[in-house]
Amino acid sequence: MFRYALYADIPDPDDLLSTLFESNSSTNYSGFRNPDVDHLLEEARVKTDPLQRISIYREAERAILDKAPLIPVLYISTQVVFQKGVEGIDLPATGTTYLPLRNVSLSR
Repeated sequence: MFRYALYADIPDPDDLLSTLFESNSSTNYSGFRNPDVDHLLEEARVKTDPLQRISIYREAERAILDKAPLIPVLYISTQVVFQKGVEGIDLPATGTTYLPLRNVSLSR
């Protein structure tokens, strides 16, 4: 049993799936090993068609979930609320763990 937190740096399924579940990943702390999943992750990584990539990553996710190599016990979500008149908020696609404020202003 261990505690681990990981945030997506880029909005791409490979960022999390390969990091956590690819057999040769240095951050595969669960010890998950599945040659079929490895093959799917490698195949999806080189596809250029977004719909094909999504389909392959979903297949890999199903294979991972079927084996249940870990059980998430906590999922952190962040809610952000702004007052009327706040403009220029740029919410990143990866979530709000970092919220750039360089373009934020208040309207009159």
